[in-house]
Amino acid sequence: MQSLCILSAQANLVLHGLGAPAALRSCTRTPNTTVSAEGWVDEEYRLVLEGSPNELDQLLLMLEDRLGRAAAGEASQLQLVPHHGSRPWASPLLGGQIRFVDDGSSSRGRGSQVLQLILRRADYWQAEQHEAPLSNAYGSGILGGLTLDNHSDGNGHSAYVTIEQGALVGDLPAPTRLELYNDRTLAPLRQAWLGCYQDCRQTPPDITLQAEGGAPLPGVSSSVISAASCSNGFFRRLTWTNSGEQALLSWALPPGLLQALNSRALLPLLRLATPCPNNDLWVSWRVLCGEQVLMRSELGLLQINSSLQPLPGLRLPPIELPGENAPAGLTLQLMVARLSGGARQLDLDFVALLPLNGWRSLRPLGDGDGLPPGAIWIDDANLNVQWSYAPALGELITHSVLGQPILVWPGHAQRIYLLHGGAQMDIGHQTRLRLFYYPRRRAL
Repeated sequence: MQSLCILSAQANLVLHGLGAPAALRSCTRTPNTTVSAEGWVDEEYRLVLEGSPNELDQLLLMLEDRLGRAAAGEASQLQLVPHHGSRPWASPLLGGQIRFVDDGSSSRGRGSQVLQLILRRADYWQAEQHEAPLSNAYGSGILGGLTLDNHSDGNGHSAYVTIEQGALVGDLPAPTRLELYNDRTLAPLRQAWLGCYQDCRQTPPDITLQAEGGAPLPGVSSSVISAASCSNGFFRRLTWTNSGEQALLSWALPPGLLQALNSRALLPLLRLATPCPNNDLWVSWRVLCGEQVLMRSELGLLQINSSLQPLPGLRLPPIELPGENAPAGLTLQLMVARLSGGARQLDLDFVALLPLNGWRSLRPLGDGDGLPPGAIWIDDANLNVQWSYAPALGELITHSVLGQPILVWPGHAQRIYLLHGGAQMDIGHQTRLRLFYYPRRRAL
């Protein structure tokens, strides 16, 4: 190894390499990748000390101090540079112990000491922050941020970024730092949903089901209406009169989409061309194979005066398949239920089946408008904190956040989807996403 150092709030203690104490003559490492059930690794280091008894005693005290602070929970790291020209890698230091290989204080009194140092660390090594290259309809392998639309369709609009997997460093899932720039449109960014797709075999799928591509069901009157303010330039108007449960619209799910989404947790997001004015509509999903109903989702109440709405979650197919062959095609049906009769109308634009390999749901705080124009929302999974930055105001908190942090995994195909809106979800509202990550490795 080129260098080894304990980093802490106190002065750093170099165990090997430039800056090591003069009394520390050598340090050799015995790597260990055996992980405990609690997620830590014990590594052995052999230290040879030579100097005056006082010098050796001071070095021993410094070692005991750093190990005691780490065991007590003080932020400490073990930093290792494997060889000349290599980047430094660090692992959280959790504690350790010192064992004497010689006669202890008697050897120290003669000016030499041999120690076995057991350092307990987390089961990964982490490098400094890297930027991940991103791709979509607006560019390939882009650094510095990539433009996103607020919908995906066949007209060149992308509400996602694909992570270039071959460019990622490391071999373990790595925490990310997402930077979402509201600098493309002069309007605040209110509610938002981010979802991540991750797979080592499948290509990230198109998750958007256009309403005009669905089929209306018996008991429902339907018409497809042209509208420039809608995804793909159309929406479907559905009207019905009966009370109770009514099947509104169905989509045929091809085997390719089902293979990509097999047994994944999904959060469907519904975009309405006209916000719903009624507060008595409960929606749910049915998944069918032919005429057989395979599963039903829970019920969810449609929110009034909201264009973008989360619907009850589901999994496709409802039972995990081995993947030896393509799955059978299924049908997804949107159901609605209410107690009273009378005419009701829904103007459906699209449904996005948001994958939840990592996800974030943003809600503006209080009566605020959310992220101002020109501001940035930052989600740092390494620090486990989210905040916003507006150049004219400084750092601030604009949203409450739910969900699991988004990770990147080298060797996996990965895509991050983003939809956002409020009472009116403007599909022309563009944003820009920049992604950093902290590479991780199991062994060095």
